[in-house]
Amino acid sequence: MKLKAYIIQFMIILAGSIASFSAAIEDSIFYQYSQINNYNEKIIFLKKNSESYKYKDWNKALSFYNLAFEEAQKAKDTLSLADISVETAYIYYELGRYEEALKKAFDAHEYYTYLNNQKGVAKALNEIGTLYDILNDKQNALSNLLKSLEIRLKLNDADDLWESYLNLGVFYYYSNDFDKALENYKNALEIKSNERVLVNIGEIYMEQGNLDTALDYFNQTIAIVKESAPNGYIEALATMNIGIIHYKRKNINTALTYLNQSLEIAKKVNTKLLLRDIYSALVEVYVIMNDYKSAYDTNKLLIEVKDELFNEKQIEEIARMKTMFETEQKENQIRIQEYIIKQSQSRLFLVILTASILIIAVVFLIFSLRLKQKTKNLLEQKNKQLELSNATKDKFFSIISHDLRSPVASFRNLSGLIGKNIENYSDDQIKDLMQTLSSSADETFTMLNNLLEWSKAQQNKIQIVKFPINIQRLCNKVITELSAKIKEKEIKINTDKIESFEANVDENIISTALRNLLTNAVKFSPQGSEIIIETLHNGSSFNISVQDSGIGMIESDIKKLFCIEYDTKSIGKSPEKGSGLGLILCNELISLHGGDITVESEINKGSKFNIIIPQTEDDSEN
Repeated sequence: MKLKAYIIQFMIILAGSIASFSAAIEDSIFYQYSQINNYNEKIIFLKKNSESYKYKDWNKALSFYNLAFEEAQKAKDTLSLADISVETAYIYYELGRYEEALKKAFDAHEYYTYLNNQKGVAKALNEIGTLYDILNDKQNALSNLLKSLEIRLKLNDADDLWESYLNLGVFYYYSNDFDKALENYKNALEIKSNERVLVNIGEIYMEQGNLDTALDYFNQTIAIVKESAPNGYIEALATMNIGIIHYKRKNINTALTYLNQSLEIAKKVNTKLLLRDIYSALVEVYVIMNDYKSAYDTNKLLIEVKDELFNEKQIEEIARMKTMFETEQKENQIRIQEYIIKQSQSRLFLVILTASILIIAVVFLIFSLRLKQKTKNLLEQKNKQLELSNATKDKFFSIISHDLRSPVASFRNLSGLIGKNIENYSDDQIKDLMQTLSSSADETFTMLNNLLEWSKAQQNKIQIVKFPINIQRLCNKVITELSAKIKEKEIKINTDKIESFEANVDENIISTALRNLLTNAVKFSPQGSEIIIETLHNGSSFNISVQDSGIGMIESDIKKLFCIEYDTKSIGKSPEKGSGLGLILCNELISLHGGDITVESEINKGSKFNIIIPQTEDDSEN
């Protein structure tokens, strides 16, 4: 007796500890929830905790979903309202609260329809069909389940398609069409191996009297649940069915053991339908065992559960909701039309007056905004012109004060040096000095020529005069003009890819642009390297490209090449620096000609400049 008392005392303490631990977990969850400020994060947190209690404690799962629903209402998150409604409908179904389940399923269907979310609509229809089935409205049950299946097949929604087959299988099972039920269960199993499908297949074999096969499916189900997919409802269902098999085989004590095990699990998840079936089976077992007191007590519990599942008021409310759901759309249309007519009759004058005032105000506002925007655009345009003018002026003075000064000073110093000391120099030295002097003069002339052309471009004094020109001849002419500089740096000019064709162009503009590009290529290419000149004609346009062997540029420097406001001495890492006027002039001249210049460059691989000139039909005819 003392031992028994100790055991009872220990069990009470253990139960109290478990309850305290469970309460502590809940307190921790609610504390975490209270620390979250963002609506969406709160919804995600509550839904996650609700999912963790499903199949373990439906009431706790429901409480978290109800909180999540409130947060979704505050956030006006229609999709979350829909998702939570359909999940809540399933929980109410498991709790045997069919009136509330049906209402939530209808709400979910309305939300998903509003969002045009077909995946969600299919889920809501599936839930509605399942509820109609349990309420024995077979026609509406099958109609909604088939609609759900049709949508999921169209969407190729494998994630949920198995569920449609599962619920159709349940429908046919309770309609005693076991062949169709088994067919749908196997369709579900092909898509997803699931403990719910396995236990349902086992029930069919049990109904057909194939007890060994049924027992195998139930044992498989319990193994899966215990190993990797904890699910109190499924575990209780499979355990109950094993008990029923032993009852059918007259193993009464074993049957009683399994049924009591399933009852303990079912009480934890509080699924009314399952409790009803277990109590019903236990009553039969107790009667066979002649334990009439236990049979009587269990039967009282059975009656209580049945009363909770179905009562007259609930049935009437469900019927009312069904009618309301079926006529809701028509009633909404009628109400909207009546409201519009009533409002239009009573407020027509006010609406017209208000609309007139609004139209006048909007017209005035639009006019004011357009005037303001026009003034703003004009001011921005003038500012840009002023900035460009200042940049042009700065560039001009920079060239005059520094870039042009250097070659002129070099020219003066060299000529003075030669004049004062000519008798002290050998012929070779004089020749070298004269070459340097000539190079300085060429550089000065080129810069002055570029300044002149640039000045003309700024004043719009350049006239485009096009004549048919042989492009190969034009390229060779420019190469010849720069032969001294090319020879000085021992650079090889590769002309293998220059094609011979005629194009209708302004020879002076194309020559000036090509000369500047080739001059730059020679300047930035190392001693003894190669420069490739290539042409390409495709009918609608032609290209001239100059590819050097310099150190190349990064992408950000390429974008600065043709902008006058940037200091070209900050571009690239080459020790060779120029005014940058040549490239700016090239770009402006080619633009005047209707063409474009593009640049391709990689560090340590050189740069390639492409002149692209379009050829119109008029050009071709000329």
